Amino acid sequence: MILKLIRRTIGTMLVADGLCALISPTKYPRRLEIGTPMIDDMLEFCAENPNLTRALSAVEIGLGAWLTLR
Repeated sequence: MILKLIRRTIGTMLVADGLCALISPTKYPRRLEIGTPMIDDMLEFCAENPNLTRALSAVEIGLGAWLTLR
Protein backbone atom coordinates (compact mmCIF):
# COMPACT_ATOMS: atom_id res chain seq x y z
CA MET A 1 0.00 0.00 0.00
CA ILE A 2 2.75 2.47 0.92
CA LEU A 3 4.68 1.66 -2.27
CA LYS A 4 1.60 2.46 -4.33
CA LEU A 5 1.31 5.84 -2.62
CA ILE A 6 5.01 6.59 -3.21
CA ARG A 7 4.75 5.53 -6.86
CA ARG A 8 1.71 7.75 -7.45
CA THR A 9 3.34 10.70 -5.69
CA ILE A 10 6.49 10.42 -7.81
CA GLY A 11 4.38 10.01 -10.95
CA THR A 12 2.38 13.14 -10.15
CA MET A 13 5.57 15.09 -9.50
CA LEU A 14 7.02 13.95 -12.84
CA VAL A 15 3.88 15.03 -14.69
CA ALA A 16 3.92 18.45 -13.02
CA ASP A 17 7.62 18.96 -13.72
CA GLY A 18 7.20 17.85 -17.33
CA LEU A 19 4.32 20.27 -17.85
CA CYS A 20 6.39 23.16 -16.52
CA ALA A 21 9.21 22.30 -18.91
CA LEU A 22 6.79 21.85 -21.81
CA ILE A 23 5.20 25.25 -21.25
CA SER A 24 8.48 27.14 -20.84
CA PRO A 25 11.33 25.15 -22.44
CA THR A 26 13.93 27.94 -22.26
CA LYS A 27 13.18 29.58 -18.91
CA TYR A 28 12.47 26.48 -16.84
CA PRO A 29 15.92 24.81 -17.16
CA ARG A 30 17.62 28.10 -16.31
CA ARG A 31 15.57 28.34 -13.10
CA LEU A 32 16.91 24.95 -12.02
CA GLU A 33 20.59 25.93 -12.20
CA ILE A 34 22.11 25.50 -8.74
CA GLY A 35 25.80 26.21 -9.19
CA THR A 36 27.19 22.75 -9.89
CA PRO A 37 29.15 23.14 -13.14
CA MET A 38 28.23 19.81 -14.74
CA ILE A 39 24.51 20.11 -13.97
CA ASP A 40 24.43 23.77 -14.98
CA ASP A 41 26.08 22.91 -18.32
CA MET A 42 23.45 20.24 -19.03
CA LEU A 43 20.62 22.58 -18.09
CA GLU A 44 22.07 25.37 -20.22
CA PHE A 45 22.31 22.95 -23.15
CA CYS A 46 18.62 22.12 -22.66
CA ALA A 47 17.74 25.82 -22.47
CA GLU A 48 19.58 26.48 -25.74
CA ASN A 49 17.74 23.58 -27.45
CA PRO A 50 14.02 24.06 -26.72
CA ASN A 51 12.92 21.26 -29.07
CA LEU A 52 15.07 18.79 -27.12
CA THR A 53 13.61 20.11 -23.87
CA ARG A 54 10.07 19.66 -25.21
CA ALA A 55 10.83 16.09 -26.28
CA LEU A 56 12.36 15.20 -22.91
CA SER A 57 9.45 16.77 -21.06
CA ALA A 58 6.96 14.78 -23.17
CA VAL A 59 8.81 11.60 -22.20
CA GLU A 60 8.78 12.70 -18.57
CA ILE A 61 5.02 13.32 -18.70
CA GLY A 62 4.47 9.90 -20.25
CA LEU A 63 6.59 8.18 -17.60
CA GLY A 64 4.81 10.08 -14.83
CA ALA A 65 1.39 9.18 -16.21
CA TRP A 66 2.42 5.53 -16.51
CA LEU A 67 3.61 5.47 -12.90
CA THR A 68 0.50 7.21 -11.66
CA LEU A 69 -2.00 5.06 -13.53
CA ARG A 70 -0.20 1.73 -13.20
